[in-house]
Amino acid sequence: MTTDDELEEIRKKKAQTLLGSLDEMDEEERKQAMEFLPWAFRLNHETGFMEVLQNEQLVAITVDPRFAEMITDMLNRAQLFQDAYNMGGDD
Repeated sequence: MTTDDELEEIRKKKAQTLLGSLDEMDEEERKQAMEFLPWAFRLNHETGFMEVLQNEQLVAITVDPRFAEMITDMLNRAQLFQDAYNMGGDD
């Protein structure tokens, strides 16, 4: 097994573990775990809109903070699922 294969296997196992434990985490633990995933949201104080970000790049805006939280949570879970089960990747 090459180093790249070993790193991919470690990443896959971490993604599986995180995906399986997200629902069991309290709010603070979940927020900390989500900080390292590609999807996030923030409030733009100038416009009042919630900005949905992928890798710190603006991709959408909404006025509903619950929607912003829901969509980023869903997209981060989809990313973890893809990482954990190697779906839709470069393979």
